[in-house]
Parts: sequence; structure tokens; C-alpha cells
Amino acid sequence: MDFSGDFFIKRAIQLNRTDEFIDDLQLYVTKLQKNNLPVILSPKHWALNMGMEYEDLNSIIENRLLYYDLYKIRKKSGGFRHIQSPKPNLFKIQYWLKTFVLDQISFPDYLTSYQKNKSIIDNARFHVGKPMVIKFDLSNFFEHITQDKVLGLFRILGYNTAVSIDMAKACCVPIVPQDRNKQSVLDFACLPQGSPSSPALSNLAGFKLDIRLATYASRNKFTYSRYADDLTFSGDVANKIKKSVVSSIICEEGFKLNPKKIHYIQQTSRQVVTGITVNEKLSLSKKYRKDIHTQLYYAVRFGPYNPIDKNQIRRANYREWLLGNILYISQLHPGEAKIMKEKFELINWL
Repeated sequence: MDFSGDFFIKRAIQLNRTDEFIDDLQLYVTKLQKNNLPVILSPKHWALNMGMEYEDLNSIIENRLLYYDLYKIRKKSGGFRHIQSPKPNLFKIQYWLKTFVLDQISFPDYLTSYQKNKSIIDNARFHVGKPMVIKFDLSNFFEHITQDKVLGLFRILGYNTAVSIDMAKACCVPIVPQDRNKQSVLDFACLPQGSPSSPALSNLAGFKLDIRLATYASRNKFTYSRYADDLTFSGDVANKIKKSVVSSIICEEGFKLNPKKIHYIQQTSRQVVTGITVNEKLSLSKKYRKDIHTQLYYAVRFGPYNPIDKNQIRRANYREWLLGNILYISQLHPGEAKIMKEKFELINWL
């Protein structure tokens, strides 16, 4: 059966709805269709589009904390990153939103995170060969994208309040905020780190921030890019981007600057953007490449799971991890990666 916007407009006419009602419906449908978004008229209509019973959808949304597995992983910089991974029933809802709503949105070129055919390499490419590279970092990025903010994003896309509320709840998880000035867990929900819908929503949530920072950069003859919570400017040393201005814009847009991760790097020093050196050309650090060579050496000589491995790297998917690193290196150092691949083929995985 056809449950598109056009179907409901025709149905409204058949039911002799008022002209005002039909005009409002037409405007609602047209805005969503113009943005290539699915027409959703109500929470029940949304459930219907996903092939779910509304009672099941509502139960999951209203008890969403029960549909997450919570765990933490250690950060390289110290401390822990808290991950909220949705269970299958909630994952299905979030993945539907990612696929049919969020993946339809286009973003400016200077935003390279979480997008098809874009990577940290594309982000770094903006800043090659610049006299000055300036890096900022957003603190607790996902936590600052609250449920109220996500609700507003769905409203901006064109969805009505009732639909936007349920979509926002489906995409956000109640947590104990790291910022103790915020209220209790019942009053605070934000984007979960393990959700399939969170990356695209984080891109969308930073849209206005990006426009303001890109405009500020352009006025000072600098280039701007963002990859997730990493903000990078590059340009002439004489036209330095002011930390106070950047911090003010970030604060006004509802985010927080991490004061420990502000770096002004001249070309006389090693300029690294999202893990890639950009001084004269794009390249990966010699240490990183040497580490992979070392991994290959021990894996070939002693076997991939032998405890003689001096680096003590133990991963359940070690083969995929090692091959993934080689493929990553091949994007910037194809000759060296070819040698690595030849060594990889010599490993006895039995």
C-alpha cells in the first residue's frame, strides 16, 4: 500500500478536510520531499514505515535505557571512553533513521567525518604546505549534543514536533553527565557513542558551528576543516586565528573547547592533522610505519599469535587489524605498503 505524502494529501481531499488543513499538509510534505526525506506524519506512521507495531516502538523509546549495553574503553590519553551500544531492537530503529533520513543530508566539503568516500586523509589534505596549522578540540563532544538539540535538528529537517520528539528519544540515551553542573540522569540525555545514528547527527549538530568557523577563517585568509571533534585551521602565520574568538563561537553554539588540546604549529615543526603529517605533503609518521613493519617481522618469523611479539599487541581480529593498517598505509605510501603486503602473504595463520 502507498503510504507516501501524496497518498495522505489525496486522502485528506477525499475526507473533505478544510483547505487550510490540506495547504498545511502540502507544505509539510513538500519540504520533506524536497530534501529527499521520508514523509512521516505521526509516530504511528513512523512505526508503519519501519514495519513495526507502534506499541513496540513506543515501549522501546520510553524504556530506551534498558536497550543499551554500557561499557568503557581506555583512552590513549588516559581515562576511559564510555560506550553505549544499542541492543538489536533499538539498533534497528536507529539504523533506519541513519539510512533513510540522515544519510540523505549533504554537508560542506570542509566537513569530512562519518561520510561515504571521505576520511581523515581528506581532512588533512586541506592543510598541506601551510606556514601555520592551528588545532582545537571539542571537549565531550557527543555529551554536548543533547536530546533537546537533536529534537531541534529533526524539526529543522521538517518533521513535526510529535515525530521529532520520538526520533530524538530514539537517538539519545539518558546518562550521568561528566559535567556535574548538569542535573540528574533523568533530566539529561545525549547522543550515545555506540549508536549508528550518532555520527551523522553529530555532523548535523555542528553545522552552524562549522559555518561560523569557516566564515571566520575565510575572513582571515585561513582554511578550516572539521573531523568529528577535531577543528583545524591553516594559513599565513601573520594572520593568526585568535583562541578567544574560536572559544566564544564554540561556546555560543553549545559546545565546549578542550583547553588541553590547543596547538599552534609552524612549518618548522612537525605539523600533524588527524594523525597525518602535512608539512610538505601527506605522509604517515615513520614510527607508525616502523611499528607495522615490526609486527610483520614477528608474525612471519614466529607466527601471528606467538608471545615473543615484543609489542604485546593482542587483538581478537589481529589479521584484519594488520591488513587494515597496510591498506591505510597504501593510500599515502603505496610502494612501502606493497612490501608490507608481500610480507603479510608469508604469514602462516594456521
